[in-house]
Amino acid sequence: MAFEKGYTPSTVLMDVKTTFPQSPGQPDYVPENYDGKFRGPMQLRFTLGNSINISAVKLLAMVGIKDFLQKASDMGLESLAPSDSNLKRFGLAITLGGGETTLLDLTSSFSVFARGGTKRPVNGITEINDFSGKNIYKKPKISDQQVLSKEASFLISHILSDNNARVEIFGPSSYLNIPGKTVAVKTGTTNDKRDNWAVGYTNSLTVGVWSGNNDNTPMNAKIASGATGASQIWYRLLGELLKKYKDGIMEKPDKVKAVTVDAYLGGLPRDGMPTRSEYFIDGSEPKEQSPYYKKLMISKSTGKLANDVEIKSGNYEEKDYIVITENDPVSTDGKNRWQEAIDAWARDQKDDKYHPPTEKSDASSDLVVVQIKSPSDKSTVDKGKIEIKGKIASVASIKTTKIYINGTEVKTLDGNISEFNESYEFKDEGVYEIRVRSWNEKDRDGDSVVKIGVGKPWDSATPTPSPTP
Repeated sequence: MAFEKGYTPSTVLMDVKTTFPQSPGQPDYVPENYDGKFRGPMQLRFTLGNSINISAVKLLAMVGIKDFLQKASDMGLESLAPSDSNLKRFGLAITLGGGETTLLDLTSSFSVFARGGTKRPVNGITEINDFSGKNIYKKPKISDQQVLSKEASFLISHILSDNNARVEIFGPSSYLNIPGKTVAVKTGTTNDKRDNWAVGYTNSLTVGVWSGNNDNTPMNAKIASGATGASQIWYRLLGELLKKYKDGIMEKPDKVKAVTVDAYLGGLPRDGMPTRSEYFIDGSEPKEQSPYYKKLMISKSTGKLANDVEIKSGNYEEKDYIVITENDPVSTDGKNRWQEAIDAWARDQKDDKYHPPTEKSDASSDLVVVQIKSPSDKSTVDKGKIEIKGKIASVASIKTTKIYINGTEVKTLDGNISEFNESYEFKDEGVYEIRVRSWNEKDRDGDSVVKIGVGKPWDSATPTPSPTP
């Protein structure tokens, strides 16, 4: 469903210890990964392949529990329909096995991916004949229903069949990898360790396996993981079935294309960073580099963020940083717990690129920098109205700005302005000096001067008497 909402296999979510508030009276939900580790920025291909729990919970929060339940129900998990009672009792933990279903329904829902998004009703009885051969029941014909786009189905299938996408957790030779065969597979364990399952599929069959205790008691955590438990049975069963049935997943739809992306933060390639190829639904591919790469202007004097004066005077240098941000869509008190967790992670990173300065430099705080952008210095213009444009920079507020032509004040601009754009009529040919001077509230001033020729070269004569504005 996330892929139908514009998220992509290269969308980055932060795998960091994150607190998710629950309903009033309930303790906060703090999910952990199976191995207890957190891996920082991860793209969705690898969070899904490696069953990264924090990313799964975040993605559910981003797409919405109601829409998730509706899609699950559409695909065959009817016990998860978005009824009033389900909406009240299900929280974000449902994405980690907090809901109830049957193995048949779960396996049937995975077959939707295998068929390119088409749901086919499950029926164990096709017909019934009596002892004389007379037909007394025949399964009614029910049309297939498209419940997921072909494009989203392909992306899911490709990820779940990508052994490299799960190698971080499962290793290169797990029970999910059948040598020489292409099979999409996903494992899962309920958060109370009572149920462990593995469901996989090809174009020709879908197989689900459940393991657990008959009395519904929790299993030993050491044998209730995605890498053990049901996956061992599934592996052996598929090994036999694929002697008869073909392997492989659905063909790539025409509206899915491969694009080379930044292997770290998922945008377009960036110099010095590794790349990889990824599939995207047409139109959802990245158009630019990841916004988490930031080029900041740093004061040469203080090492802090350069202020406007330093920027205008060139007293800064540009440095590259990585600044990762996320919004918290489930917060009800204004706190962004997702960002708090990311900031805590960033503080623990040893690389300086994760530690950009946040304070603005106070160097040159008394200076006023004025720049006339137009007309250009030492230029020649035609007679008539000429726009005098420019910018003003000062840490302290600007109090007054005055414009002079050949030493005569022709305009006063009061107030804290950062730009000016004034027009003047130059009726006579000649050489003119334009000066703009500004004062800040500390009575410090700065100016900028340009020399122009109107209808003649700028250096052809001495300045002409000031024109009438």
